[in-house]
Amino acid sequence: MKVYTKIWSEMSDNDRKISVAMTHSQAVSDIMTQAGMNKSGFSPYRARLIKRGLAYSPERGKLCFQLPGFAELVEMND
Repeated sequence: MKVYTKIWSEMSDNDRKISVAMTHSQAVSDIMTQAGMNKSGFSPYRARLIKRGLAYSPERGKLCFQLPGFAELVEMND
């Protein structure tokens, strides 16, 4: 969990907003709405979370946490 705490502390505000939204829904449209972002604003952060191995897209329109237990850390820090 200590490693996850470090990851969380190094995330940008928008990365955190998206992560918090991901704890409520896997649907990209819901995540964008909850994070207060449009598609063009959301896409770079989505790509960055995927590139860093924090998230993955199991199918079109979905975004899920890649790291086991990371959602729980996000919920604790929300």
